[in-house]
Amino acid sequence: MPGPISRRRMMGYGLGAAGATLAAGVLEGQSAGPASAQAWPPARRSARRPRMLPQPRVQRSSHGVLDVRLTAVPAVVDMGAPELVKTYTWNKVVPGYTWEINPGDTLKVHLRNRLPYMRPPKHMVMDRPHEWTHTNLHTHGLHVSPSGNADNVFIDIPPGEDHRFEIPLPEDHPGGLSWYHPHRHGGVTQQLRAGMAGMLIVRGEIDRVREVRAARERVMVLQSIELGDDYQLLDPIPFPKPDQAFFPRTHALYTVNGVLNPHLTMYPGEVQRWRLLNAAEGNFMSLHLKKHDFHVLAWDGLTLAEPDTTSVVMMSAGNRVDMLVRAGRPGTYDLVLTPGSSQDPNIPGMPSPLRGRPAGGRCPCPGSRRWTRNSNRGPSSPCMCWGTAGRWGCRTRCPSMTRRSCRSPGGGISPSPSSASRTTRS
Repeated sequence: MPGPISRRRMMGYGLGAAGATLAAGVLEGQSAGPASAQAWPPARRSARRPRMLPQPRVQRSSHGVLDVRLTAVPAVVDMGAPELVKTYTWNKVVPGYTWEINPGDTLKVHLRNRLPYMRPPKHMVMDRPHEWTHTNLHTHGLHVSPSGNADNVFIDIPPGEDHRFEIPLPEDHPGGLSWYHPHRHGGVTQQLRAGMAGMLIVRGEIDRVREVRAARERVMVLQSIELGDDYQLLDPIPFPKPDQAFFPRTHALYTVNGVLNPHLTMYPGEVQRWRLLNAAEGNFMSLHLKKHDFHVLAWDGLTLAEPDTTSVVMMSAGNRVDMLVRAGRPGTYDLVLTPGSSQDPNIPGMPSPLRGRPAGGRCPCPGSRRWTRNSNRGPSSPCMCWGTAGRWGCRTRCPSMTRRSCRSPGGGISPSPSSASRTTRS
């Protein structure tokens, strides 16, 4: 198995050219349901001024311990939208602070839940949103114990209560990017779409490579903040009507480190290390920097054997990517963010199934009748296997292509006519 990136490999690797500014956008969404009953703090209008890309406050371990206080609380946040945003937060900021630790450290978290009290329902349905102001903590990506007061997602912290977590990291824990967020069943979606997430960095061998260490490091937390007409977080609807959704919204703000349209400046020839997290609830995010390449060092906290050059990075929800970018000619370049979902996944960088008709027009899946197209998915839809059971997909594994090549168009693989209009820039 290849080893991690070494100084020799890095020195022999030619970086591409890049210089960038960032821009993000607002997406208009589905109709909202009733306004949330949450009593928000007083708000003023947003300044809506251009901003440099902010960096979340960093909390670092000391003498083998990172001891933090984490408060779940409603707050009013200036994201650069037409109005100030009223949402749930960690410590009154979006995203949360960045935590930085080392292998062998112990993470101690005093979590205080100050979200609004909810009256318990008479009959709770566990597959619907419920008790969405109860919370807990999950350190996504850490190789740690899931029991007791460690990374235990079954812990329940109701509003007004506190809990103390103690999470020891193994001495041989790999360095890389993780993140933290609530994981309380019934409220995860509501709290993630509110913005309750933060980066968690474990330092390791990759950080000691001279060329990586010399690069200026920038954290970028990508989020989709879902809001109502007045830019407030709306309550879920456990039993929606046909024209409603579980999680209503009229605005979706695609933010970078909690703001819209941030700008990032680099000197010609400068190399920066960008550390990205897709902390949006259920959204894919595709990134492309005009006229430049990305040089990926790691995915999801796992360092690659050597840098991987690509022009597009596609991140599923929860993905983290660590990469180098080098500035070239002076100029202004857009870092384009294209959002997607399971209903509309055809975005740059998304893996595609086998397209085209096999020789002889026969589907290579055993027991299948014919090749066909789903006319409702548009002219670019790929050919699919139609099973004898009258269902899309292969009844048995295809001998000449992978199961992914035969998956159902119901999983969403072809473009939506509106996908181009949904492209925003971040």
